[in-house]
Amino acid sequence: MKAKIAAFMEGTDWDDESEEEEEDEEDEDDLKQLDIPDDLPEKHIDRLILGANDIVKGRKVFEELTGLKCDQINQLRGGAGTKSVTVALDKNTYIEIMAPDGSGRFEDGTPGQLKEIPDGELVAFHYTVRSTPEAIRTMVPDSSWAVDHITMVGSGTPTVFDEGGSSYAWDIVHLYGHKLGGCVPSFVHWRDNKAHPTARLEDQGAKLRKVIVRVPEGDHVRGLLETLEGIKIADGKAKLQFEIETPNGAVKFKGTKPAGVVMPGFNDDNHESYNKAAAAAGED
Repeated sequence: MKAKIAAFMEGTDWDDESEEEEEDEEDEDDLKQLDIPDDLPEKHIDRLILGANDIVKGRKVFEELTGLKCDQINQLRGGAGTKSVTVALDKNTYIEIMAPDGSGRFEDGTPGQLKEIPDGELVAFHYTVRSTPEAIRTMVPDSSWAVDHITMVGSGTPTVFDEGGSSYAWDIVHLYGHKLGGCVPSFVHWRDNKAHPTARLEDQGAKLRKVIVRVPEGDHVRGLLETLEGIKIADGKAKLQFEIETPNGAVKFKGTKPAGVVMPGFNDDNHESYNKAAAAAGED
């Protein structure tokens, strides 16, 4: 686990495959001031994750469907083998479109699941709720579930965190062992509101209308979901659905048996996205 945390502490690479954007380098004098959130209430949805098999194609499909413009493609150094783009919604919520980074790393984990998504499709893959790590442990409904707490660290740059090279941290918590993949959220605690992605993303007027999580009737995950804001719970086979209001009207995304994000090296052989390759290599 220590190795995993250290890998994330290396920072962030920004990698955009759009030639037009590469040529249009941003002048530091033109950088907009950060729009820092005043409040980030807990137990509210923070992030919606859409899965795609290719980040450039996924971004294009999203922009055509919604009329919203995503930010530049980014990739965490030493990260989970994925690339992503983001776009802001209302109430300090945002969408992250996630796809394999093409490196071939962790193919039996999250990147492998993303790679199986058909061309041209965007799938509701996972979602994140704001809460502190301490509070999350009190919400877990089953002691057999595993709690994976990772501290993420980023270094400041003008476009990411306008504090003259300062570092900042946030906590990510994943829950494993429930066998429901992305229907069970991950959790995030932002230690500084300046680090929140919506502080630097353009407000394009998009709004989150609905998040529907379908889980088997009687499953005790319902007890966890019922404590969270903005989630409609339905009975049935695992399914995740997002609906957002966009310049092109209401747009829905759904995922049947969504895999959810599994961090590299986490030893959970009950999870459908279990990283067998990392476990075989002896990573922890």
